[in-house]
Amino acid sequence: MIYFSFFLLGLTAVVFGIVFKKIFIELFPALHFGAIYVPSSDEKMKIMMKYAAINPGERVIDLGSGDGRLVIAAAQEDAYAVGVELHVHMIRVSRQKIAELHLEDHAEIKKENLWKTDVSDYDVIFVYGVTYMMNRLEKKLLAELKKGARVVSNNYQFPHWKPVKEKGNVRLYIKN
Repeated sequence: MIYFSFFLLGLTAVVFGIVFKKIFIELFPALHFGAIYVPSSDEKMKIMMKYAAINPGERVIDLGSGDGRLVIAAAQEDAYAVGVELHVHMIRVSRQKIAELHLEDHAEIKKENLWKTDVSDYDVIFVYGVTYMMNRLEKKLLAELKKGARVVSNNYQFPHWKPVKEKGNVRLYIKN
């Protein structure tokens, strides 16, 4: 009887671990990695793309790419665009849209933690972070970005880095 009790206890722990991983890591990665998914409005997307001023052949990255709309818009400007996302459903949706539009040669979505992503090779960086992550993200970007890189942030601002343009809570920052 005691062995059966230990077996049930072990089985319960395994099941709890699997459920915890599924719910809190895969379905809600923002709980320990970054922001939740909130799509940018069409109006803000237009401002963000205008501020990005993407040229053909440039490398663009969206940190927390959600449904991939900015990645797709950048790829349609003949840039090479990468989306970094942790939410498996959003990755699937983004990759499907990219495939439907035949943009696989110009766009990709990576399942990757933005804090572990090297951004040093990118010309344009899109960010829709949240207040609590902007200080850390500012330090990361200023340390890694090449001179002249453009960062377009939706809604949230960096605490010390001053934007060169701002409209409707969309801000453009340029690395000096």
